Formats: sequence, C-alpha cells, structure tokens
Amino acid sequence: MLKQARELGINIPLLTFKNIEDPAAMAAGQNALEGVVYTAPTQSESRDKFVSSFYQTYNSKPNVFSDSAYDSINLLIQAIKKNGLEVAKIKSFLKGIKNYSGATGILSYNSNKDVVQDFILKTIKNGQFVPYEE
Repeated sequence: MLKQARELGINIPLLTFKNIEDPAAMAAGQNALEGVVYTAPTQSESRDKFVSSFYQTYNSKPNVFSDSAYDSINLLIQAIKKNGLEVAKIKSFLKGIKNYSGATGILSYNSNKDVVQDFILKTIKNGQFVPYEE
C-alpha cells in the first residue's frame, strides 16, 4: 500500500508500527518506505534477554512477530494455569495484567483492555531501521 501511495504522488509523512521491519514488507515496499516513521518496543532487560535467548536457540535474530507471539502465549499459559479453561476467568486475568515483563518490554492492560506500553519512534533511513530524530 505504501508503494502504491508513493506511485500516486502521495508524499505525506506516513506512520505505521513495528511490522514494517518484516523483510517481506521491506521487499514489497522497496524505496517507497524511506522516511516512514513507526513505533517499536523500547529496550528493556526482559526484551534483551528474549532476543539473546532466541539467538542462542535458533542462531538468528527473532522476526518482527516473535516477541508479541511469545508474550501472548506466555500470558495465556499463565491465565490457564491459574484459572483453567474458563473463558470469563481467563479474560479477567488478562485484563488485570500490570507491569508484565516480557519480550516486548513492560506491558499492562487498561480498563478498556488495551495494551499500555512504552514505545520509541523509529524510521527507515537509507534502507536501515534507525531511531527517529526530528
């Protein structure tokens, strides 16, 4: 979609999220992704530990979806261990998560069941993922 926007002459700043770091997205977008700004997890001890452990296990860096999948599964496992398979109790457990230290960093859920988490802004500059600077 970003490539088509650029081809149509739409050259406004574009904001997206960390999935833009997926190699398939970069290949599809080619040079059209230059300057795109996106959100990414902040560095944390738990994130660094996940990345290091993943690399030691698989001899490669985790892909853009690995950290979110890891946290989702681990939170679900915790919920099931504590509450069994009762959906209402699992939902209540997940809604009550506060300051979970996981692969995506530290996260909590608010009263609307949205994830609350610190993030940083990054951009694509010369084909590289770098911190965003105004």
